[in-house]
This record gives sequence, C-alpha cells and structure tokens, in this order.
Amino acid sequence: MKTSDRSTTSTPPKRAVLVGGGHAMLPTLQAAHHWTDAGHEVTLINPGRFLYYSGMVPEYLGGVYREPDVRIDLQALCTAAGVRFVDAPATALDAAGKRVRADAQWHAYDVAALDVGATPPGRPAAAIPTKPLHGLKALDASLRAVLHDPHVRRHLLIVGAGAAGVELSLNLSARLHRAGKASQLKLTIVDQADRVLPRFPVGASRYVKRLLLQRGVRLHLEAEVDALTPENGAVRAVLSSDAPDLVVDDVVWATGAAAPALLRDSGLPCTNDGFVHVDEHLQVDGHPSLFAAGDCAKVDGYADLARIGVHAVKQGPVLRDNIAQALHSRTDSALRKFKPYTIAPLILSTGTPHGLWIAGPLWLAATPMLRLKHYIDRSWIQSYQGPVHAPSRHDLWDARAPLPKPPFSVVKDAYTTL
Repeated sequence: MKTSDRSTTSTPPKRAVLVGGGHAMLPTLQAAHHWTDAGHEVTLINPGRFLYYSGMVPEYLGGVYREPDVRIDLQALCTAAGVRFVDAPATALDAAGKRVRADAQWHAYDVAALDVGATPPGRPAAAIPTKPLHGLKALDASLRAVLHDPHVRRHLLIVGAGAAGVELSLNLSARLHRAGKASQLKLTIVDQADRVLPRFPVGASRYVKRLLLQRGVRLHLEAEVDALTPENGAVRAVLSSDAPDLVVDDVVWATGAAAPALLRDSGLPCTNDGFVHVDEHLQVDGHPSLFAAGDCAKVDGYADLARIGVHAVKQGPVLRDNIAQALHSRTDSALRKFKPYTIAPLILSTGTPHGLWIAGPLWLAATPMLRLKHYIDRSWIQSYQGPVHAPSRHDLWDARAPLPKPPFSVVKDAYTTL
C-alpha cells in the first residue's frame, strides 16, 4: 500500500501548501483526496489553471497536437481532490514562519512543497521564454497569421541551440514546409556554442544540423545576443559576433534554466546559482517540513542532474509519499529516497516521421522512436487528463497523421554512433 493511501484520523488536521503545479507535483495532487478526506487542508498556489507538458508542446506548435491535448487542468485536479486552488504566483516564502505569500495574503502551512520550475537565464523583456511553457502560446498569433495570409512575412529568432530550441525549430520549420509556407517564416538560431545540441553526441548534432539547413533555418553559432531593442514594431537583435544585426518579429529565449526569484529571496539554503538544496528525500536542508522537486531543486549528491522532465516525473511519487509521511507525523526513517535514472533517455521530435532518441553517447533516428515517444507522452498525460480529453487522433502508437512527401530532403536511414 502506498503511504499516500493510508488514512490516519488520529493525527490532528494539518495545513499543506503546494507551491507550483509542475510535473513533479501531479502525483501529489492526485493523492490529495486521501488527506482532505482525513481532515487536512491542502492548498495549491500556481499562476494559471493549466500545466503544459514539456514533451508535447513542440509538436503542438508543429501542428501535430491541439492545445487541449498537451495541457493538464490543475484546477480540475484540485476540485476533484478537495484542494483549494489559488490562481496566482507565490511572491514570498517565510520558511521560519512557515507561510507563503500569494494573492496579497499569507498562507500558513505545517507541510509545504515547492515545484516552481525555472526560467531561461538572461532573458530580456522582449523575448518569449521557453519556461514556463505556457509562454510559448504567444507564438500562436504569428503562426496563424503566416498560415492563413499569403502576404504575411515573419522572422522568428530562437536564442539557444540546445534541446528546447532545436526541437522547437524542427517542428515549426516542418509545419511551415508541409503547409507550403516556408518562405513566409524565416527561422534563425543563435547560440554561443560551436554546434547545435552541444551537450549531445556529435553524430546527433550533425544529423539535426543537416535537417535544419535543408529547411532553410539560419544558424549563427559561436555568437550571443548582446541586446534586444524595439524598432518600428519589430525587434533589433545585436549579436556579439561579426554578424550583422537581425531585425525580427519574435524572439524565443531557450538558454537553459535559472532559479526563480522566489527561491533567491527566500533565505533558504541555495546553490550559487539560486536553486534550493534538498536531500535525497527531497527535503529542504534544515527545514524538515518543506520539500522541493523539479527544476527548482538541486538534489544533494546529484549536482550534475539535468533539469529535464524525466527526472521531475520520477521525483513525483517520492514527493507525494514524503508529504503524506509528514502530514501523518511519521519519522524521517519512513521517508522515501529519490534515485535518478543512471542514464535518462530523451526522445526529440524532428518534424518528420523520425524521432531522435538519445541516451548518453548513443543515439538513433527512426520512425519507431517517434511512435514510442507519442505512446509515452500520451499515456502519461492522459493519466492526469481523463478520457474526456483524449486527443483527436486515437492511435497511441502514432499520434501524427500521415505526412505528405515533404518538399525538403529527409534522411531516411536510421543512424547510431558511440
């Protein structure tokens, strides 16, 4: 029996405050009805009703999924579990006083958990962030304009050639090619690295670069954006290299992860870059009633753990069970330990029938990888959506409708490299 399933009425009612509805918080929300049924008071504080799933958003923008397919209704989960939902960002955390400020009031807690994510570092106000994911919806207006009006021309700059920026570029470029609109949307990637996907195998990097160049995506590598300034309804991007300035319509900032201000200003034990320290139980160091998970947390002993969804998802059940233990006043010895995957596999969609599977030094580009990705993504998200939100395409093994032969060259063979 899971610890979250044990109903304990002898424990005095407690107040649990959940700050942030990220990927790691979802098992906790699903289990919260056990606690509210036992008399505990549970509150979720989150800016916005929906959580957008990181694994599916690039294909949503690429036209594979509809918006309802890629989001989870946090408010509906709260209602089903008897959890109070505060639709506002947390603006302050007083760990000594055991309270969180949101919506112009303090929310006291006996047990609390943080899953507030991260933000791209150095993002100027004129740029759209890739974290939080709902910010990418701002691209919808530009995409609709290009897709529905043959006279509209747009230029999109993506700052960052890591997994987030590359997957977004691949899906957007493929969507425009399929629609015969490639000439109407110019895509440019800027990154200070000397290749795309710099943290992944060189062979995978070359494969992706070939796809991007075949679709007309412009690459400015070993360069940085020094400034973004408004210019006649557009944005001028000043580059650090010898490349000329770029005048673009939209800028997406996909430069990694920086700690939210809430953590930096909280007085909690944090790393030099502002992420909160937690032990293997996901407890904040020195604060046994406070837990943290997902991108905002740095787990002791795993300093190099990547801030990717697969780790947040694995932390979810650990967070749920340990919150349950804290609500039931059980000792630290009963707490569950988090242990990440030794190698966390990643599958990127490419805008083609091929998925790009990467695990450490290994990589493979093949159709079965995309079908596997769609099956995993859909199965996971539907466990929180319910059958009423099932995607319009019902074959879990292949979410993509059959593609017409693309007007650009696609590498048809699968590749592997060590």
